[in-house]
Amino acid sequence: MCLLSHNSHLLLFGGKPFEEERFIYWNFVSSSKEKLEKAKEDWRNKAFPKVPGDSTYVVMPEY
Repeated sequence: MCLLSHNSHLLLFGGKPFEEERFIYWNFVSSSKEKLEKAKEDWRNKAFPKVPGDSTYVVMPEY
């Protein structure tokens, strides 16, 4: 079963693995769990800089 439509593009990136472990949560990636937790807290508190001309807010999934 193909999930791509005719107007889709698939990009695949690869390379040498990082030497240190990476932690991923939603749109955040870090080699530090503490930095990852801080980013999640900052997002919930809307502490990230605003994008000029954009007033939307995407709720971070809780999983």
